[in-house]
Amino acid sequence: MRLGFRLIYLIAVTLAVWCPCLSGKTLVAARVSGTLVIDGKLDEPSWQSAQPCTDFLKHQTDAPSSAKTSVRVLYDENALYFGIRCEEPMVSQMINREAPRDGGLYQSDCVEVMLDPAISKERYYHFMVNALGNQYDAYRDQGGGVTYKNWNGSWTVKTSIEDQFWSTEIRIPFFNFAEKNPISGDWGINVCRGKRTNPREDSSLTGSYHTVDLFLRLSGIDTDLTSFQLEVQPPQGNMKLGEKERIFVENQSSVGNFSETMQALNADSWLTAPDGNVFTSASTRFEIKPGETRTITLPKIEVQQQGRYTNSLRVTDSRRRVLAYKEATQEIVFSPLRVALQVPWYRHCIFETQNIQQIEFQVLIGMEQAALKDKKLLVSIRDNEKSVWHSSVENVRPELQFSVDNASIPHGRYIIYAELQEQSGKKIDFCSAEFPLWKLPFRKTETWRGRDGNWYVEGNPIFINSFWSSKEFAIPEHNVRMYFKDTWKELPEGVLGLSGNPIFGVNKQPGVIKALQSGNLDEEYLELYRA
Repeated sequence: MRLGFRLIYLIAVTLAVWCPCLSGKTLVAARVSGTLVIDGKLDEPSWQSAQPCTDFLKHQTDAPSSAKTSVRVLYDENALYFGIRCEEPMVSQMINREAPRDGGLYQSDCVEVMLDPAISKERYYHFMVNALGNQYDAYRDQGGGVTYKNWNGSWTVKTSIEDQFWSTEIRIPFFNFAEKNPISGDWGINVCRGKRTNPREDSSLTGSYHTVDLFLRLSGIDTDLTSFQLEVQPPQGNMKLGEKERIFVENQSSVGNFSETMQALNADSWLTAPDGNVFTSASTRFEIKPGETRTITLPKIEVQQQGRYTNSLRVTDSRRRVLAYKEATQEIVFSPLRVALQVPWYRHCIFETQNIQQIEFQVLIGMEQAALKDKKLLVSIRDNEKSVWHSSVENVRPELQFSVDNASIPHGRYIIYAELQEQSGKKIDFCSAEFPLWKLPFRKTETWRGRDGNWYVEGNPIFINSFWSSKEFAIPEHNVRMYFKDTWKELPEGVLGLSGNPIFGVNKQPGVIKALQSGNLDEEYLELYRA
């Protein structure tokens, strides 16, 4: 009897050591030893010594996946590393489609990693890569129900397609997870695979995708991460006009130190142009006390072409170790003028049930006060045919506030237009700006988001109770359901419809995206967009 007990005990210990997914649903990260080359091969000694997890389940079931997949996790003081191997006997039939950053990877053979630092069970980071090495990332909040797709991390991935499998190596630096909440200790994790050869199969370590409560535990990250307890806002670039009509961007950001120690930091930024050219700033040094939040202004960056730039900000410590990275899209036009709409606040639209009394906006001019002497500013709200409101300012300042009686503006689609002129009336080159303003007539079930963060339907607050997946998970208690084509007609009484036509229905039809962009979309599909 005693011998039998010992045998069972030894078997249990062996399983716990070699199959971490069977031991309390925990993955164990191993420290990198030696050199690790990110090439997708998984052939370094570190990968061989790391514990593999192969317990992938078919989506929404407890059944083991028929497609064998394994994941290993490594770490060092700067990053996490994921090695994922996907067995695939029909490599030639894999769906491999090139996609842009944050493009539609899910329909091709792909893997996904979801990470919840310090197990918040509320916020997590979502990384996806297909077999060609294309990348998608997003930040998700409220258990996954709110997606910030514009969040872009800085991470490295390589893939390798072999005879009977494909594999990937992913390196995600810790600075991507800089936030006010501690990230030390165990993390939550889910790893998913989309197999697109026949038979198609979705699988994951939890049997689900975006159910953060089910994420497994990732332990073993034995390195000090307290320096990453920073809250850093993406850079905000302000256009500045210099001598001889030179154009500069001056970046600002907010940095908060939520660690328990004083931090001596450096910040620098750079702008990446559409053609790949990079324009950099010098670094700024500053100290920040525990609990302090401060605004930093970086040296101006000169740019020489217009377009949509990627605006990047990096915060490092005194050893030049990167602690935080943020980026934003920066539209650069050679004009120091900018219109900032304040009211209305949601999608530049005025809804009847918002009961807005005054339209409020600013005109911001990135010029020194001395350069504005003997200038005047013309501002109007207009459509293609006429102006419905206008104003002229003689005493021009870098920041001007405007308030317009909403009742005086008819329903319609307008722009707010601002133009800087000489006193003679001559327009100054590159000194105009515009911003859309739509005033919409009342429509039943009109929906908008309030400044308090709540959603409103016909002016009444609503708490959205819906589902995160396919319609098979709908229950009678849901008050919002996604619909396709004209199935909104079948919605139960009192249930609101969220149109899935633009994303999942219309866009899958051949040529629709190009037709939509050119303004030649078929009327039948256009109605689906409007539904």
